Amino acid sequence: MMFLVKKNFGNVHGILALQYMIGSILGPWIGSLIWIIGGYDLLILLFFILAIIGNITAIFLNKKKFI
Repeated sequence: MMFLVKKNFGNVHGILALQYMIGSILGPWIGSLIWIIGGYDLLILLFFILAIIGNITAIFLNKKKFI
């Protein structure tokens, strides 16, 4: 639990902000490319699959005591 102390708050905040900015920049661009290839059906299916993968990963990490 060392990453939750106040002295590392700047590091954690910086890492999370970087991921957020990368997603904000690339998300619309990648989404529009997928929409051009397969339309809304492919886009919704892909986001659904990614959400399932993210939830499974979170459950797995929780069982390993990483979260």
